[in-house]
Amino acid sequence: MKLKFSTLLTTAACALVLSSGMAHAEIQVSEPYTFETAPAMKVGGAFMGIENTGDKAEHITGATSSVCDHVEIHSMEQGDDGVMKMRQLKEGLEVPAGQKVELVPQGLHIMLIGLKQPLEAGKTIDLTLDRAEGDPVKVEVTVKSRMAKSMEPPKEMMGDGNMEHMDMSPMEHAK
Repeated sequence: MKLKFSTLLTTAACALVLSSGMAHAEIQVSEPYTFETAPAMKVGGAFMGIENTGDKAEHITGATSSVCDHVEIHSMEQGDDGVMKMRQLKEGLEVPAGQKVELVPQGLHIMLIGLKQPLEAGKTIDLTLDRAEGDPVKVEVTVKSRMAKSMEPPKEMMGDGNMEHMDMSPMEHAK
């Protein structure tokens, strides 16, 4: 029994030493959201921050969701003609070690293609990010209202929330 225990202990120690030298990628997703869709819409976009807290690059190869037929990772780029063009990133998305990639409207984003039903504000949808190495990352995506977004004034107009920067003196009307 002593021989078996010492062999087990030696094997465990070797495994610990070997694994401590390996790079481990850790993916953390922040603020995942999408927007509600009208009944006739068959596509939607998903947005979020994807942070790699590990010490080697991480590769998101694709994604899946039960709310649509298939999912693609896209970029938006301005062409030579000045027109914004969307293109699929067929090779997926690389998240460098120690960095965060933001998926935003009019930029990098996830396309939900062939929606099976409208996305309703206030609900959540499932999304799974597939990785080249490691387990898939399951994400719960919040569905936001487009109306609430369109009614928010731009942050640069709001200042710090008070109205001290505004001229509140009475208006003089032309006579």
